[in-house]
Amino acid sequence: MRIRSLLAAAAILIVIGPLPPRALRFPVANHTIAVRAMRIALTPEQRRIGRLEVLEAWRLDSPHSGFGGWSALALTAPRRFLLVSDSGWTARFALGATGAIDAPRIEPLPGTRNVTKSRRDVESVALAPNGDVVAGFENTDKLRRYDAALTRVLGSAKPKAMTDWPGNAGPEAMTRLVDGRWLVIAEGPRSGTGPSEAVLFDRVPSDSAARETRFNYDSEGKGAVTDVTALRDGRVVIVHRRFRLPFGFTSTIAIADPQRISGEHDWTSQAVGVIDRAPLSDNFEGIAIDPDPACGCVWTISDDNHSSWQSTILLKLRLPPPNPAGESQAQKRRR
Repeated sequence: MRIRSLLAAAAILIVIGPLPPRALRFPVANHTIAVRAMRIALTPEQRRIGRLEVLEAWRLDSPHSGFGGWSALALTAPRRFLLVSDSGWTARFALGATGAIDAPRIEPLPGTRNVTKSRRDVESVALAPNGDVVAGFENTDKLRRYDAALTRVLGSAKPKAMTDWPGNAGPEAMTRLVDGRWLVIAEGPRSGTGPSEAVLFDRVPSDSAARETRFNYDSEGKGAVTDVTALRDGRVVIVHRRFRLPFGFTSTIAIADPQRISGEHDWTSQAVGVIDRAPLSDNFEGIAIDPDPACGCVWTISDDNHSSWQSTILLKLRLPPPNPAGESQAQKRRR
């Protein structure tokens, strides 16, 4: 088992690390502002991923050398997307039902230029009720709040509960829960086994006065956590990622109930679908709820690592209806 893990780790370094033979998509800088969406044709069988239904599948591309490496996703309005990369770049645009892209913007987050990549590595974003954007920086474990227009920094904090997190492990996933608390999860073991550290905050975590509650999340072999988003019924959807040989990714989508979080035992989730086959399998790292309350959908995006053999894939997924037998505690309290 140890040899197998070492082989997988070596493959990851070759494929998504700084070593050859990875071929970068943008060997020369290009700042052309343009985004293109190409629909991915799917058969009826390919549209079913476990209990999930793929409503839309797009491959995104741009000549801009900052486009790609998307590790976080948010929707600021119906079909209006905010992407944030692990290089501190952002992309904002509207995606029409036919694939038309409107009002594209590609620009760096404030304060992320002229600093090393490790200090601008954003892995998670979530929206405050007023539209402000909160971003989680992986290597510094900082949480920074920006105004909705992404023109200035409004606040920043390095929570005490995250000070001992490994530099390359979090805050990988973040969302605002329906009860007003905020959930942040570390990436956790890259093997996908064992618990990930996580924190609940009583308010926006970029506020240095936020109260913290630490606990562990066990993905139960689904893979490393890459993102999370809150549903309107109180549950959350979590994306997990595993690297598989020779060169591929398996992404597991799972649902969990935050009301079951406890410091006495590990929090767990239930898988509802696994993305592991062409043409959709890739390194999915961002997820966000669709603003349309009638849809019951989420969007998820892949990180191409700026590699020529990967793609930026954007999927719209319909979630399964809540199981009455496994109804969330949040739903029961609303009755």
